[in-house]
Amino acid sequence: ERAHGQSEGVYITFGIHERRDAATWAQYAAMHFGPDHPLFLGGLSMGATTVLLSSCFDFPANVRAVIADCGFTSPYEIAKSVLRRDYPKAPVSLLLPLCSLVTRLFAGFGLRDGSTIDAVRESRYPILFIHGTGDTFVPCEMTKEAYAACTSEKELVFVDGAEHGKSYLVEKARVEEAL
Repeated sequence: ERAHGQSEGVYITFGIHERRDAATWAQYAAMHFGPDHPLFLGGLSMGATTVLLSSCFDFPANVRAVIADCGFTSPYEIAKSVLRRDYPKAPVSLLLPLCSLVTRLFAGFGLRDGSTIDAVRESRYPILFIHGTGDTFVPCEMTKEAYAACTSEKELVFVDGAEHGKSYLVEKARVEEAL
């Protein structure tokens, strides 16, 4: 759910506020399904970043793992990557602080307010990282960085040639085996 719980549902915040919703939904699902029902928190792209950012929270005991497919490391880093890719002559070092100021004023967050690198260092949950090597939107290096920083049990699946969010479609059996 994007920005509909504690994050108030006004702005999409690249996982910064949405991570609180992941915690709320995990608590709701644990109450609804009961304590013996296993829960897995998963997401793709911004959803992956959201669950990675929330992985340092204390979840109900039935949360078993986090699954992150094509997650980016932070709003700042993905904005920088997209600007450099799409507007190579843009003054990124000027635009990003200005953008962060605008997001702070209007949406209550800065582009540097959360990092999956920091969150996974504190995670107590196993994390499955998935990323397609053909992803031209979220660089695979971002998943490599998060995986390297992760201190909990972890697994990394790179799918050769898979574009953004298409790892499962390209290598269904391999991704299912990892899951």
